[in-house]
Amino acid sequence: MISYVPRKNSNVLLLTSCHTKLKVDNQQGDKRPNIMNDYNLGKRSVDSMDARIEDFCSIRKTNKYTMLMFYFIVEVCINNAFLLMRHKQSYQKIKKRFMRELSAGQAHRNELSK
Repeated sequence: MISYVPRKNSNVLLLTSCHTKLKVDNQQGDKRPNIMNDYNLGKRSVDSMDARIEDFCSIRKTNKYTMLMFYFIVEVCINNAFLLMRHKQSYQKIKKRFMRELSAGQAHRNELSK
């Protein structure tokens, strides 16, 4: 566990299993630990994925956190499938059309399995 105090009355606690020793990055003027730089690099990816998910969000309001987690996992899977399809096959369709085709394909597959 690392405690980092960037300014007065501000404390950041970080817990890691990847970093065995505390190393400080002296290239920046604030002498941040390397774990903080790694965290910030990963945070940008999470923020961009959250922004992509918010474009066409199918998460429904619910009082049960298990259903909320299920909806979120489905959203992340759809987003990842769209990114893979776009990267591998130079897929030029928009995400909304991709979501429709994906859901229609799943519905058709479920009908065939009955």
